[in-house]
Amino acid sequence: ETEGSLLLRMFPMRYFEVTVKNPRGCSAADAVACAREWCVAVGVSTRSFPLLRKQPGWDQRSAAVHSDDGGFFYDMSQHQTGLYFGPGDTVGCGIRLDTQVPVMFYTLNGKLHGLLCWVCGVGVGACRTRPRHWWPTI
Repeated sequence: ETEGSLLLRMFPMRYFEVTVKNPRGCSAADAVACAREWCVAVGVSTRSFPLLRKQPGWDQRSAAVHSDDGGFFYDMSQHQTGLYFGPGDTVGCGIRLDTQVPVMFYTLNGKLHGLLCWVCGVGVGACRTRPRHWWPTI
């Protein structure tokens, strides 16, 4: 076991951040109009989630918040979070590893937005994957 893996096991969560940039072909002046036409999803997925032609959150292998509507998606079920973001925003996503069911949290520009108690099997599908088997997905 390496020192890095030992340190990671001591912390019961994983966290990452992403800064949203303007889409290609959109100037800073067009950012608001362009943001209405595209969606950035920030969340987690299993290794078997297809990274092309599908937004994270649209099946049981992923969960994510979508920038266009502020919805948290898992298995095509949506829960409104009010977390809207676009070009220039930094979105953070964390998942606790010390729980039997996934518990996620989000930050927006360095401030905690809130906890999402992702209760699998109650309104959002059946979760068969333990939290430590989810990977950052954008």
